[in-house]
Amino acid sequence: MTQATHILIAGAVAKPFIALGNPLGVFVISIVSHYIADAIPHGDYPLRVVDDTTDAMNHTINGDTKDKLIDISKVAIDASIGVALLLALYQPDITAQNAVLFGAIILGGMLPDILQPFYFWFKNVPLTLLHRFHTFMHTSHRLVEMDYIKTAIISQVMIALLAIFYILA
Repeated sequence: MTQATHILIAGAVAKPFIALGNPLGVFVISIVSHYIADAIPHGDYPLRVVDDTTDAMNHTINGDTKDKLIDISKVAIDASIGVALLLALYQPDITAQNAVLFGAIILGGMLPDILQPFYFWFKNVPLTLLHRFHTFMHTSHRLVEMDYIKTAIISQVMIALLAIFYILA
């Protein structure tokens, strides 16, 4: 699932906690929303530096600096779109409390994916446990074949739109 979609889902699910001004609740529910969203069949854009083996516990990061910069740029643009949409939808006042609340949504919504490269590099506890849980929660129905690419895009757009409608409600 794209980072933008994860951020929007986290923003929708955390809506009641935002009203309470509870950054810890916002952060926890945002992390939980990531794992639940990953259980929905979806497609992910490919990253050049991840050796995507069939065994999810044996992924590694390879590639040269150019490939790493391209992948980092891809993810940064994706996340920036999510952050921009989230802030445009909520239009929060610029306060320290809102910075913490919305930072918790953004970080919590993306954290499981942010931790993945650290697992690939270090493969130690607690990263191994988090990676196993992430892999367990991730759908086994990946929409990656050419016939499914349109379905993957449409499904993420639909999920993002549902999150947007809930935020606006």
